[in-house]
Amino acid sequence: MARTRRVIERAHKRAFPKTLRWLEDEVAQTRWSSGRQRAKAPALVVAAFRHYDNRNGSPLLHEHCLILNRVQRPDGSRYALDTVRLYKNIVAADTQYTLQMTTEVCEKLGLATVPREVAAGLRR
Repeated sequence: MARTRRVIERAHKRAFPKTLRWLEDEVAQTRWSSGRQRAKAPALVVAAFRHYDNRNGSPLLHEHCLILNRVQRPDGSRYALDTVRLYKNIVAADTQYTLQMTTEVCEKLGLATVPREVAAGLRR
């Protein structure tokens, strides 16, 4: 049990920053002029809070993130983060995190995953 916990925590410690880097590299943009002008944001300012269980007290390692809504423009000034773009990519970020976590945990613990079928309109 303790080994499993350590493997999961190590995998999380690696997958979490990789996912944030992906958001910075591929998603984060600043916008101005009512959204007519855009540029890649060089970095995000993130405050992360780690939790080890859910509201019911069951084990559930996860991180809550607050992302500052200001990023640097090419001229050096700071302006709004394109939060609509961020929101549209949050499922992709979660998928990347889950894939990294699952891959590492399965490799370290000798486990495997199996594809699942999802019924139309339902998430199971």
